[in-house]
Amino acid sequence: MGTESQQYRNAWAEIDLNKLDRNMELLKGCSAGSQVSLMAVIKADAYGHGAVEVAKRALSRGAYGLGVALVQEGRDLRENGIESPVYVLGEIPSEAVGPAISSNLIPCFSSWKKAREFSVRAKQTGRKVKCHLNIDTGMSRLGINYHQVHQQVEAIAGLPYVEIEGIFTHFACASELGSQLTVLQLERFKEAVEAAESIIGKIRFVHCANSAAFIGRPGLPFNMARVGIAMYGLNPFDRPCPLGLEPVLSLKSRVALLKAVARGQTVSYCGTFRTERDSLIAVVPVGYADGYSRLFSNKARVIVNGKYAPVVGNVTMDQFMVDVTGLGVSVGDEVILIGQAEDKSVTADQLAEIMGTINYEIVCMIGPRIPRIYLT
Repeated sequence: MGTESQQYRNAWAEIDLNKLDRNMELLKGCSAGSQVSLMAVIKADAYGHGAVEVAKRALSRGAYGLGVALVQEGRDLRENGIESPVYVLGEIPSEAVGPAISSNLIPCFSSWKKAREFSVRAKQTGRKVKCHLNIDTGMSRLGINYHQVHQQVEAIAGLPYVEIEGIFTHFACASELGSQLTVLQLERFKEAVEAAESIIGKIRFVHCANSAAFIGRPGLPFNMARVGIAMYGLNPFDRPCPLGLEPVLSLKSRVALLKAVARGQTVSYCGTFRTERDSLIAVVPVGYADGYSRLFSNKARVIVNGKYAPVVGNVTMDQFMVDVTGLGVSVGDEVILIGQAEDKSVTADQLAEIMGTINYEIVCMIGPRIPRIYLT
């Protein structure tokens, strides 16, 4: 969605692709001179930033391929003219095997059974399907159990229409820089790679690093990394990030209406806020249907006219209210829900703390009713 759709409502997300460029350059510097291919992870509509535009920009700035969770996400990229390698990181249901093959997507297998489904369907096309093997080293989600690597790899390698291009694992606690589970997973993965390569020889792509591991554990002896949250300028750690990443997304709106509310009156559903003075209340036309959570009620703040203003009353489906008493606010003034104005900022991390969640969820929640405006 772009400028035309933005005209129909006073709310939009600005996606600064120049900041994406800078983040990509910082991430490329983490490889310490070694040749590491970057997989730009753009699942969930590029974490709410817009998959097609982000994919094109990331590829133009050196990404080797793209990571998605669903076959449909990959097909959408193909339908928009993107021809780079696209990896489907999630488990692919049987009914999506054919579409994945026809769209030349690269599946990631957690079992011989799924690999066999692909081999049978690929035989009909007369060409092999490239794949990556997901090894479960301690995440206990997707992946071949690390104890079963030899058996599973031998079976998958015997399938006539499947070609093993890569092998990887996913760290459960990479965001915790001192995690001993990460150390254990890394050792298990090295053993798994050794076992796999003893059967099929050198594997082209070996990867285990997500954003946190790529930044926090430089020098991992593998040649691909999956960069997601850091590419968007958000901190992947449970502490300050050592890179100077810049958030790519800002969420903005405009004051739709101003209401004079007398002292002692309640605001919004259920009266959870009562004015302590004669107040000026601004209505902002964004609500939980747009991904601005009801949990922000009476807790979050926004920036308007270069000043902080608190969210008051319960956030509703399509709008929320802000106390702008004494701030000199007019209808139509810009309101920053996520972003920065001079020395004031509202970050995804701050909103995540209110919700008791992580910054990933904040940006992924921003719904399709919010137009994305791209700054190039």
